[in-house]
Amino acid sequence: MFIAIEGLDGTGKSTLTKALAEHLGMEHLTTPSGRYKPVRKEIDRIHYNDPYARQLFYASTVMQLSNTVGRKLNDGHSVVVDRYWLSTQVYHHWKTSGNSLPLHDVEKKLIVPDLTVYIHVPYRERKKRLKSRESNTSEDIKTLSPSADSTLNEFYRLALQNNQVVNQWLEVDGKSPIELIVQRVCNELHL
Repeated sequence: MFIAIEGLDGTGKSTLTKALAEHLGMEHLTTPSGRYKPVRKEIDRIHYNDPYARQLFYASTVMQLSNTVGRKLNDGHSVVVDRYWLSTQVYHHWKTSGNSLPLHDVEKKLIVPDLTVYIHVPYRERKKRLKSRESNTSEDIKTLSPSADSTLNEFYRLALQNNQVVNQWLEVDGKSPIELIVQRVCNELHL
C-alpha cells in the first residue's frame, strides 16, 4: 500500500505521516528525501531566479522517490510519503503565476498512490503553526498571506481532480486530533 500526504506547510503533514507509519506499520519517506538535505539550500539558492530549473530539480526528487517506493512495494512493504507530486506541482504553479511546466510525461512514469490525503487548516492556524517553528525556509514565509494561502489551496483542489498521479483522495481537517485523522484514513482504506 502507498499513501501520499499532501498539503501546505504547517497543516500537519509530517505529524500525520509519522502517525500513519506508526499505526499501520508503514515505512515513512519524504520528498525530497533526506539525502538532499546537505545540498537542498544551495540548489534553491542557485535556482532562486529560475523557477523552471527549480521545478525540474524537485520533479527529479519525486521521480527518485517513486522509484524507491516501487522497490519497497515490490519487496512487500507499505509506504507513506510526506509530500509527493502534487506538492511539487502546486508550489511551482504558484511560484510561476500559473505557468509551471506541465510535465505530463513525468507524471506517467510515477507510481500512483493508493490514497492521496490532502490535509488543510485555516490560514490563521497555519500561520500560527509556522510562526512557532524555528525551521521555516524563506519559501515557507512567502506562503504566509491570505492571498497565497487561498491560491495554493485552490491549486491543490484543482490538481487533486485533474492529475494522473491521484487515484483515490481524501480531504481532512488538520485541526482535528491526530488519532481521528488516522482513523478517517483507515476507514477510507477499509482497514
